[in-house]
Amino acid sequence: MAQQTMSSAEASLKIVQKQQQIGISDYLTALTAQRTLWSALHSLISLQQTALENRITLWQSLGGNAS
Repeated sequence: MAQQTMSSAEASLKIVQKQQQIGISDYLTALTAQRTLWSALHSLISLQQTALENRITLWQSLGGNAS
């Protein structure tokens, strides 16, 4: 889900940047699209971090030893 959101945000930013280049979109719209992309990326990274932390917790609870 987060990956799809990020992909959509990337596509939106590319469209807005092209529109801005040809003069049919303003700078504020491009900034908003960029902020949306960064927010989606932040969410994706947070989810990935949580997944990795959960794997570590599972490994430790199953008797894994870090040393």
